[in-house]
Amino acid sequence: MTLSARQGARGRNLLFWGLPLLAFVAMYTPVYWQQARQVWVFDVYQYAPLIAGVSAWLIWRQRDVFTRRRSPGGALVGSVLLLIGVVAYVSARTRDNSFLEVASQIPVLAGMVFLLAGTLAMRRLWFPICFLIFMAPVPDVVIQSGTGHLKAWVAMAADGLLYGLGYPVARLGNLLIVGPYQLLVDDVCSGLHSIYSLSALGLLYLYLAGRRSWWHWLALAATILPIAVMTNVARVVILGGISYRYGSAVADGFAHSFSGVLLFFIALALLLLADALLLLVGKAFSTGRGGGRDSHQAC
Repeated sequence: MTLSARQGARGRNLLFWGLPLLAFVAMYTPVYWQQARQVWVFDVYQYAPLIAGVSAWLIWRQRDVFTRRRSPGGALVGSVLLLIGVVAYVSARTRDNSFLEVASQIPVLAGMVFLLAGTLAMRRLWFPICFLIFMAPVPDVVIQSGTGHLKAWVAMAADGLLYGLGYPVARLGNLLIVGPYQLLVDDVCSGLHSIYSLSALGLLYLYLAGRRSWWHWLALAATILPIAVMTNVARVVILGGISYRYGSAVADGFAHSFSGVLLFFIALALLLLADALLLLVGKAFSTGRGGGRDSHQAC
């Protein structure tokens, strides 16, 4: 192919993808702007722009799918997904549903890829597109129904640990009374947002590490809940001890923010440790199966 022919093909590809991408940007720029002003200002959602950046980077790594000829299949699925995404977008905008507004970009993007690039391209881009779900704020119904039990578990565990460490502690529901100070286990301390962010980082790690086994993905996902709850229990215990020894002003200030950041990185380290242990178990299991077959053949 001559240079002019390659330039012409590149120009057609840019036009082929450029118009749908411009339409996508026009649709979701107001959504991102609204999220930046109303949602991302809260500490628990300040990571959302990073999710968008990571997804864009992962898609850019697979950018060769945009210059290839369309692979066969996926037109019907793409049409259905695009229709679902547009309907969800319109419904969310009219009802001011932040979760659905952000989540609707997933079927919209997936539909565009199916229609413009085909099934094989979608197989390579499914994770970066689906990863955008972690940009969506947790729905209020999930927070209201999910945090109740989590807060109760955290409060009971922290109460037991503080008592075992010799602190004068009493519990009234989700309220811990440590000496003269009161410590409320609220939604932030429940661990729900930690589960959300740990899930995002854990899945991203599995994807980048090239883990192919579905049992490995599921087993690591199962460790996220206990790790998140355990680290939030540790945070409440630490803040309870700081309140008792140095006063609630110290516990509510720098110690509160720093403990959250520190224990999040500890939770991430525990997640990586769980991944390493799962790899060892998988290798031992595969070796044991292979050894069994060899012994049987030798007999």
